[in-house]
Amino acid sequence: MAVQGGDLDVAYVRRWLVEMMGEDDIRVREWDRILADHTGGRRGK
Repeated sequence: MAVQGGDLDVAYVRRWLVEMMGEDDIRVREWDRILADHTGGRRGK
């Protein structure tokens, strides 16, 4: 996120995380938290 900023496709990253690890995985929740902290809540859906 720090390097790509607004060019990062956060929706793609989140879909990949969910596909690989499942919606309830701690890493998906952590990704959501990182997005909320750095983008004002913009989620990758």
